[in-house]
Amino acid sequence: MKIWVKVIFGLNGKLNTLVAGLDKKMVQAAMSFGDTYTQCSKIMDMIEFRRVAVNMRVIYNAMVKRLRSEEVRALEGTYAYDRPVSCIADEIGIGRGEVLGMLDAAINKCIDCLRDLGYNSDRLEVDYSDMYIFRDAYIKHSAPRNTRDRREIAKKDKPSSRSKKKAVLNTTIVAADSAARM
Repeated sequence: MKIWVKVIFGLNGKLNTLVAGLDKKMVQAAMSFGDTYTQCSKIMDMIEFRRVAVNMRVIYNAMVKRLRSEEVRALEGTYAYDRPVSCIADEIGIGRGEVLGMLDAAINKCIDCLRDLGYNSDRLEVDYSDMYIFRDAYIKHSAPRNTRDRREIAKKDKPSSRSKKKAVLNTTIVAADSAARM
């Protein structure tokens, strides 16, 4: 669940532009001439993607309502803008250790909010892992933040840790889909 909180805060800035871009693309697809079936199929895919993005935005807003402004700034700075904890500590005016504690407490509040909304990690994976933007963010935030740790993992996993995580994530999605169909 922690990874999904990181994904939601990491994608916050992109969700509004994503929805606006999809709206423009839907209008363009509707106005273009061509095969009606193809047009409808494209528009339906974009509507589904837009729905998922708007739902993610609603989840984000629900989590932000439960957090203090410093906690929101710390989460967004860390996961959306990849800023070091020391910079965030300087901005807020507290110690680095206090920021780390605040991040941990804020993530736990967000996990409680997700549970109150009826989400667990399995449901989030099924609902959001099919979309490329959420899948890529999931992979990014599940990797270690320390660059030395990333290099060591890359040495161990020659193909690349990213492709392996995609394979694991896709396998999990397929397993969840087959379990849901039964």
